Amino acid sequence: MSEARVFRNWTVESFKTPDDATFYFGADWGYSVDPTTLVRCFIDGRKLYIDQEVYRVGCEIDHCPFLFGGMHDKELQEINPQAHKSLKSRNEQWRGVDGSRKWAITADNARPETIAYMRRHGFPLIQPSIKGPGSLMEGVEFLQNYDIVIHPRCKHTADEFTFYSFKTDPWTDKVIPVLDDKKNHVIDAVRYAIERVRRHSDWRPL
Repeated sequence: MSEARVFRNWTVESFKTPDDATFYFGADWGYSVDPTTLVRCFIDGRKLYIDQEVYRVGCEIDHCPFLFGGMHDKELQEINPQAHKSLKSRNEQWRGVDGSRKWAITADNARPETIAYMRRHGFPLIQPSIKGPGSLMEGVEFLQNYDIVIHPRCKHTADEFTFYSFKTDPWTDKVIPVLDDKKNHVIDAVRYAIERVRRHSDWRPL
């Protein structure tokens, strides 16, 4: 497992988020088996900080606004009254991710109907990711250039950075340069979050 691990450039540390931080939000969609995730990041020099996350398996589309924005948001309650009533009856206490309605969110473009729904229900700044040939590996390599600091409250993020791996050849047991499509939902969200940073930087893949 250790040789196959994709990321070795990260730590879990407590830190205080600066008041003037520029935030980058990324979302990945799930439902029955895969989680719906949202992460908040900011960059300071060569350090990428991940300070908040939400992670939920089985989140219905009409509940996603509250997963992201929190049950306490009065405007979301007015926009989505039935969903709020449903969640309240289940005694859900979702706190959401701070600032997720004020900052742009880059979300997996594989679910345009979910992005459109979120725009209509309190998240007008959400935008689709930009995918193309090689974009997955380029995004991973871009993340490998940072020292990544994960806040201790982001337990799912730390879990995925621990276990995200390359595949191994079943015949030789050697690591091959193919990413395993497991333990990557939060990591995908982080890739989407800083996608536009990558596209506007001077960085180029090897």
